[in-house]
Amino acid sequence: MDPATGTATGTQVMTAANGDQIFSTLRVVLTPLGDGTSTVAVHFTITGGTGRFSGASGFYDGLDILNPADPAGSLTISGEITY
Repeated sequence: MDPATGTATGTQVMTAANGDQIFSTLRVVLTPLGDGTSTVAVHFTITGGTGRFSGASGFYDGLDILNPADPAGSLTISGEITY
């Protein structure tokens, strides 16, 4: 996380019940709203996978509100995957 820009990058691995995996890179952007909360926008780029997800590609995005006074939350995502 870069506090000066409010951005972060990273990787993610999702594992299905049978062990097949989907790999993705991610970029997070935090935008302060002025009331102590921030929007959290996340963009994932699918970069491959294993098993039935071998050669997977696509993306998914999420948007949420970060409230430090109540850190529990959820992120709803939508996108598309091709495999």
